[in-house]
Amino acid sequence: MKVIISGGTGMIGSALANDLANDGHEVVILTRQLASRSVLPQGIRLVQWDGVSVGDWVNELNTTDAVINLAGENLSNKRWSKKQKEQIVSSRVNTGKALVEGFKKANHKPAVLIQASGVGAYGTSEKTIFDEFDGYGQDFLAGVTQV
Repeated sequence: MKVIISGGTGMIGSALANDLANDGHEVVILTRQLASRSVLPQGIRLVQWDGVSVGDWVNELNTTDAVINLAGENLSNKRWSKKQKEQIVSSRVNTGKALVEGFKKANHKPAVLIQASGVGAYGTSEKTIFDEFDGYGQDFLAGVTQV
């Protein structure tokens, strides 16, 4: 199976890409920085994209079975100013829109598109264990998952 991962150089994306490649799948990571990795495990390729628009990467969709979107501004490396919060939201919205536009232009539509925004949907608590039946939280990260 061929899988495209946007956000595949991040913590979760790189672990997923490695696991898929180790299981014999072909993995294509859409990245803004082709030089972000000098050595890639067998079965993983990097393809350039800007995370905003449709480009040559759309040709990869024609032979792809699944797309997993994990792309987005890193939450932990900067102070959450108003500008940074806008970047956090727009980085997730723009990559999702770019992938949808790519699907529209592709001759072959992959059977699966998985969009993951984050674990903050339920808010935060040191005492509560959340599950998929809980409602959305009221904080910033919960709002990001609802955009």
